[in-house]
Amino acid sequence: MNTINKYIAVILFANLLGLTACSGSGSGKPSTTTSPTNKPARSNATAQPETPTQSTTPFVIPTATNQGTALTAPQGNVAKAQNIVVNGDHQSDIVVIDGHAITISKQNDYTDALVITKTNTETTAISTPKYGYVRFGGYMKGNEHTNNNPQYTFAIGDITPSSAIPATGIANYIGSAALGSNNNIELGTSSFYVDFGEKTIVGGVAHTNDSVHIPLQGIINGNTFNGSLNGVTMQGHFFGPQAEEIGGTYSGNRNSQSYMGSFGAIKQ
Repeated sequence: MNTINKYIAVILFANLLGLTACSGSGSGKPSTTTSPTNKPARSNATAQPETPTQSTTPFVIPTATNQGTALTAPQGNVAKAQNIVVNGDHQSDIVVIDGHAITISKQNDYTDALVITKTNTETTAISTPKYGYVRFGGYMKGNEHTNNNPQYTFAIGDITPSSAIPATGIANYIGSAALGSNNNIELGTSSFYVDFGEKTIVGGVAHTNDSVHIPLQGIINGNTFNGSLNGVTMQGHFFGPQAEEIGGTYSGNRNSQSYMGSFGAIKQ
């Protein structure tokens, strides 16, 4: 793909973000209202994309017990999000983030792709078995009136071997997102266009009611990707034996609002 077409693909991604990825059939893929095309549709976002650049934010390299990426921030101040180590896998009931064990029991009885549960003591967002290789979500202790606890977001799972990442070709990934803001986690969608030959990934996340669009893009390096666009940084991995899924985290400022969240998406 030449540079002009690549930029067109970046600008055209956001209508895919409106695809409903939160419910689906028993096929294991989030349902959509439109069949994906080779390039994302036209964006309503006002910010124009930059050339994909690799993020300078410290990136946690996966190990045998560190199978993904995670962020933490002081609750009520997600503008201070930082990358931290996460331990676990896509079947874990407990995820250990920065040494803190968080119980996020598997969601086995839901048809939705991502479930958010809010109580007086905690808010949990966790993906369901519709994703076979990645688990993602967020956790916040307390409620919107509690500001003295850390807030977390994560994406973990079975990372694709670097040798299995395609060297050429393109792919669309569509899925769900956890949109974390100050003292809150909400449900969203995700959509990405991957050019394996150019080693680029462009797309983003959006609120399910279409009120928020956050463009994301990055550079692919082996089975990882990371980059920054208009003040929002993302980092993530390919998951599954043949890069069937992607997942990652993101943080930054969009339209004067700070966000810290996670996403997962399935290859179409």
